[in-house]
Amino acid sequence: MTQAKTFRELSADEFFEIAKLRSEVFFVEQRIPIPDFDDADRAPDTVHWWLEDSAGLSAYARSVVLPEPEAGATRSLGRVAVRVDRRGEGLAQKVVAAILERYPGEPFVIHAQSYVVGLYERLGFNVIGPEFLEAEIPHRTMRRGVA
Repeated sequence: MTQAKTFRELSADEFFEIAKLRSEVFFVEQRIPIPDFDDADRAPDTVHWWLEDSAGLSAYARSVVLPEPEAGATRSLGRVAVRVDRRGEGLAQKVVAAILERYPGEPFVIHAQSYVVGLYERLGFNVIGPEFLEAEIPHRTMRRGVA
């Protein structure tokens, strides 16, 4: 079952598991050269979403309320990460689907890494605009629920 909590609701152990997974995926594997954690992680409207198994967090994402609308949306999701030994099982799709179910009909915008655009298209997102580099990785802006 997907769990969801704000920063203030997270236990120290839950936050540690989130930090561990995000660090493994974004710093170690993808070698992203910019800080992963930011003020959005602690914002009151940010929700941290995850799945876990006996080895800890298996998948994670966060949803945020944007300070300024982007592409007609006021919500975004990101930091989607799946532990290497659980990839290919549909866990990212499960976590993202839980986020979208919690906010039915609300427009979302995302900056998706280009190689996973298909995942988000299956969840109703559409590519808008050209490919761009973010954290030195090709991305596409995508939105869902915006006319």
